[in-house]
Amino acid sequence: MKYGQFVMQVFLLTIVGGLSLTYSQTLNAPTSLTVEVNDTAEVDCKIQQNDDRAMYTAEDITWYNQNQAIPEEMYSTISNTTSVLVLPFVQFADAGDYSCRLGNGVVSTTQIQVGTVPRIANFSCQARNMKEVWCTWDPMPSNLPTTYVFTYKLSHSKKWGDCPDSVTKGPNSCYIEQSLGTPHNMRVVATNDLGSKVWLFNINPDTQSKPDPPEDVKVIAETSNIAAVSWKIPSEWYSPHFTLHYKLQYYSEWQPHICQRNLMQILSFLIR
Repeated sequence: MKYGQFVMQVFLLTIVGGLSLTYSQTLNAPTSLTVEVNDTAEVDCKIQQNDDRAMYTAEDITWYNQNQAIPEEMYSTISNTTSVLVLPFVQFADAGDYSCRLGNGVVSTTQIQVGTVPRIANFSCQARNMKEVWCTWDPMPSNLPTTYVFTYKLSHSKKWGDCPDSVTKGPNSCYIEQSLGTPHNMRVVATNDLGSKVWLFNINPDTQSKPDPPEDVKVIAETSNIAAVSWKIPSEWYSPHFTLHYKLQYYSEWQPHICQRNLMQILSFLIR
């Protein structure tokens, strides 16, 4: 829970033997409070004074929500100067302004926010070749302002670096060029007023790259029983020192079972 402080003052001026004596009372309550949904919210409203001869005590404090009086059973006096409002099992609809008031109209207001700890879903990273990698994630609603910070590092390094490109792959993403085929540690930290959570993902473009499908696939009938199949390397595969292996599957009306050919460094094949 996060608190701020708000103070209202009321002054009592008396004349004793020609001397002016000023007694003051203040209302001291949090300006804001953030509570997790289904938790219990407790708000203290304290009277502070510079003299024991007080005009008001905590028994004189009443509570309001959006200027609507709150039933007395929802708050209690725990000392001569402190009243406590208790809201059990708060829901999102309970968010709003709650005020404690003294009999003369002095008011202290607390804004209560209700939310959940930050969460993300579908955090994953992928590589289409050995020189680039990117990660994406989906923020989950928390009903609170939430920040998401992506950092990464090479597995042998101790220093985390900021995301170099959060635009190319769209919102909630990070794109890293020149990944050098080294194992990477990826991290997303989500933070709001209820705390922070960390998600990690490890990927090695050398061993976990998943190339795009071949491009410009063509089938041409050479004769009545021969077909020529050709294709091009995926355009995103610019790793000249690493060759792709292809798997060609086909069947004909005369041979309904699927035939398969494993091809290395070949961009065409004749089916007979």
